[in-house]
Amino acid sequence: GASFSIGGSVAFGLGSQTMLLMPAYVSLSVGGAAVAYTSFMLGFMYPKRQAMVLTFASCLFDASIGVFAVGALFYTYLDVQRSTVFFGYAVLGLVLFATHICLWHNARDELARRVEEARLADLETDMSYKAAEAEGVYGLPFATQTRSLEFFLSTVWLCVHLFRSNSFIALAHPLFVRNGDDGSASTIFGFILPLGFLAAPVVGRLLEHFGVVVNLQLVNGLGVLVSLVSLVPSVNVQLLNAGLYTFYRAALYSTMAAFNAATFGPATMGRVCG
Repeated sequence: GASFSIGGSVAFGLGSQTMLLMPAYVSLSVGGAAVAYTSFMLGFMYPKRQAMVLTFASCLFDASIGVFAVGALFYTYLDVQRSTVFFGYAVLGLVLFATHICLWHNARDELARRVEEARLADLETDMSYKAAEAEGVYGLPFATQTRSLEFFLSTVWLCVHLFRSNSFIALAHPLFVRNGDDGSASTIFGFILPLGFLAAPVVGRLLEHFGVVVNLQLVNGLGVLVSLVSLVPSVNVQLLNAGLYTFYRAALYSTMAAFNAATFGPATMGRVCG
């Protein structure tokens, strides 16, 4: 994850030619996904707060899209060169990843111990969702899990919502323009989008108090509501809908991570999410 993320930033900094931009995007995407899926393991170190930890990990990963907005501010208003912005990102990433690697190395024995305890003791987290049922797939080999009904349903559910979520982002600007936006609403939307992490405490508490199954239905309802409000021909309403969408997006990723953790277990969670 570190190599791809830093490499992608360097490629963007060097990308005076268009041919470097696509590899840079791919590198950043792969690096970000690797970091996100690895961070989910942290939830198993704190079983009693697993829902909240997974929620913050998901929401902060989602908020990382704001990195480009910050870079755009430096480039537009402070006249900082693009190469300087992305080389700065690369250096910052190098420092942060080096720090994380050191901390992870020191904590990996503790993590392994806690993960094993969670698996053997069949811990029940505050999500009120029993992880390992006798007839479930928790802790089974990855190949066996991919052939299960749970894996099929989670894949279909996530594909539907990811299509809905990504379509909303892709169509936001055309929708604002159609409703008479002069460009200001689209700019505001760009800054609202990374703020999903502010919803993390609320989403985490919902997971802890009502469980994963209830939150899956909550995400379904939010997705339908966001789509219906998108039909209202008003820029102001669409800006409010953008705020609702950030909550929906935060709930989507957090609930999916919590479901995978509780259903498939720590040994295969990263591969299942991938």
